[in-house]
This record gives sequence, structure tokens and C-alpha cells, in this order.
Amino acid sequence: MTTRGRVIVGTANWNELRGFYPRGTKPSGKLAAYAARLSGVEVNATFFRMIDPTAVAAWADQTPDGFMLSLKAHRFVSAWLRNPDKADATGFERHLAMARPLVEAGRFAGYLLQFPGKLSAEMDIERSLAVLREGFVELPLAVELPDTPDAEVDGRIAQALRTHNIARVRHDSLASELAPTPTDSGDLVYFRFRGAAAASNVGDDGRLRYSDAQIRERATIVQQASEAGRLTMAVCYGKKDVDTADAALRLTAELEHRGVAVG
Repeated sequence: MTTRGRVIVGTANWNELRGFYPRGTKPSGKLAAYAARLSGVEVNATFFRMIDPTAVAAWADQTPDGFMLSLKAHRFVSAWLRNPDKADATGFERHLAMARPLVEAGRFAGYLLQFPGKLSAEMDIERSLAVLREGFVELPLAVELPDTPDAEVDGRIAQALRTHNIARVRHDSLASELAPTPTDSGDLVYFRFRGAAAASNVGDDGRLRYSDAQIRERATIVQQASEAGRLTMAVCYGKKDVDTADAALRLTAELEHRGVAVG
């Protein structure tokens, strides 16, 4: 199944979604129940521990055709972004093995790489990205980088991302980061909607929610990205005080109302 031009909407992890599952849903049944309502998920647990490939294969078995999972690369990969000399073949092999069941099932959206700390002009981020691209072979990659006030550094990073076909994660703490630009390249656009702008919308349960206008704004951005013919992954991410499932469901509904196929 081709992924180009597809839109996937989901949350970060599926276990801790308060009020999302019918009463009595067992932990072992949560992923299947989740996949019946949303089209994808970002797995954050893999940042803290490597998951056995047999368990990852079970995720593929529990989800329908069209459902996509992205995996957050382990935190030792984050360290490699700062110091590529620490990268080792064994770590890459373990990540390739973990993703393989999803790749074979057509369920793999890509690896999310998180850069730790701040960027500086002294860092050789271009070399770091080259090392990661080589180690992850042809797997889709998206890197979440901190903001940089240095235009020269940002330009170097943008060029390196294009060279190595790596997406830069876009999030809604800065509206200017959201819309893909004409210089973007690659097969993946990755959004993380983190609830940063939803603080004024508090539900009866005390959790933060996007307003209808904010959902429409994000739907427009996702729709524009999808029209570029790339796989577009939109993840609603936040701490327990943000109703990410509500955001993902409403974003899906808004896109489908516009005629955008999700999933």
C-alpha cells in the first residue's frame, strides 16, 4: 500500500487516554479499540526502552490495513544527534529490527528523532544527520529540533535535512513553523500538535481542548501538506491535562468534512 499523499491522524501512545475507551476495555484490547476510531499513533514508549520485535509484530496484527505507527527512537539516538561519534551499528540494527514488522505489514510511518538541548553554531548537525541517515538506511525519519535564532545555522540544517531526506517536525508552539515551505523535500511531513495554544479552552473535566477555530486552522495546514503528495502524520501530543484524543477525533472529522481521506 502506497503512503504518498495519505493523511494519518492520532495521538502519542494509546494507553493513557482518559475517557476514550468503553468501560471494561482490557489493556490488551486497547490498541484494537483505538485503531477502530483513529488512523495512526506515535509510540513514545520506545524512547525509554527498546520493544521486542515480536511485540511490535503483535501491534501490526491488532490494527487494520491503513493504520500507521511511528516510533520514537530510543534516547541513546538523541545523544547521537549531539555527538555522532557515539553512534554504533548495534543500536541501528536494533532499531531496524524493531521497525521491520511494521514495515513488512505496511504500518510504519517513520522514526521520530528528538534532539536534546539547544543548537549552537559550533555543533556539526549536518554530520549528525548524515550519520543517522546512513544508520537508518531508507526508513522514513523526522527530527524534532529546538528553535534556533541563528538564520545561518537554520539554513545549514534545512539543507542537510533536504540532502538526507529527513523531515523536520513542525509543532504549534510557533505558528510560523506549521506550514510546509516550497523548499521542503522528502516523502514525510510530520506535525506534533502539542496543545500549546489551547490553554484558554478548558472542559468540564479540567482538561485543555482546542477551540473549533484552532481545529480548523490545523486542518487547513494538514490539508495543504497532503496536497503536496507526501505522507502526512499529524500527532496530537500533550501531558495528561490535554485531551489529545478529542483533538485527534475532531481534526479527523474536520478533514473528512473537507473531503480529505484520512487513513
